[in-house]
Amino acid sequence: MEKLKCILLVDDDPAVLFLNKAIIQRAQAAERVLAAANGREALALLHQSCGALGQGDPPCPQLILLDISMPVMNGYEFLAEFGRLGLSPAPEVALLTTSQNPRDRERASSLGVTEYLAKPLSRESLEKLLARKFGGHQPSA
Repeated sequence: MEKLKCILLVDDDPAVLFLNKAIIQRAQAAERVLAAANGREALALLHQSCGALGQGDPPCPQLILLDISMPVMNGYEFLAEFGRLGLSPAPEVALLTTSQNPRDRERASSLGVTEYLAKPLSRESLEKLLARKFGGHQPSA
């Protein structure tokens, strides 16, 4: 599989965003990595990039790595609004969180999220996710 066109990271911790972006870049998993500090910023990026058949600039993300606990708009609030966007094809969403609470998994599942990754993101967990959701990942030379 080739690189994804775009991955969107949504987390309120600038250090986490920096590290996750570095992991994605080292794995050569995406041509572009976008970052948002909360759900509201993420929705604005999606509106900008996913309109007009997903041909916006930047391109519509194929994968969103989403934190749950954030100010302004948390991950669950984002998921509720994201579901109303009706994007086709919709980006895959994976929760990337420190929460081990089973209720968080149930709530995420009820909002359509099937991937739940524990922080911190690692290259291994990223590559496993890409294999499950996108049929594998082969870094470019």
